[in-house]
Amino acid sequence: MIRASEIIAGVYGSVLLAGRKVQGLDLFDATPRGFWRSFWALGLVAIPALLLDAVGGAFADDTAEAVVVRLIAIVIDAVAFPLVMVAVARELGRSDRYIRFIVAYNWSALLRMAAFFPVALLTVLVPPLQPLLLGVLVVMLVYEGYIARVALDVGPAAAAGIVVLDTLLDAVVGLWARQLTG
Repeated sequence: MIRASEIIAGVYGSVLLAGRKVQGLDLFDATPRGFWRSFWALGLVAIPALLLDAVGGAFADDTAEAVVVRLIAIVIDAVAFPLVMVAVARELGRSDRYIRFIVAYNWSALLRMAAFFPVALLTVLVPPLQPLLLGVLVVMLVYEGYIARVALDVGPAAAAGIVVLDTLLDAVVGLWARQLTG
């Protein structure tokens, strides 16, 4: 079980990175143990993700099957990006920074969801506010790019490529899950 102090350190490190303070990286446990424990953050993000799906009507037909499919998609998404990043980090000559990046990326998911969730709910209730959601998504992508830049110590083009890769993987897994649930 993960300790509250580990969650607090992960969230605080993510907040510091959001404020463009590289010292946030120092708060993450960039060991193999910390790598595996950082996936708890993705588990915590699954709850609001499922709530957003429910509010958006994703579970209207067969709720049990749709929830199971969505949960499996969340797990696939949570492991697909780190798996692909093994090869990307190796190709970039940054294998030594891989764990640090994935740990920072995973913990930052909590902060990204904290920004995304209320705005997404608001746009369901008030559809004309959807451009606001696009703005939040852009900020989240820039934040993710910053994490890639500082955690992997790569240039802007490589960081942008990593963000695009993650976005494409998210889209493919999300579309696949939606097709399975009709």
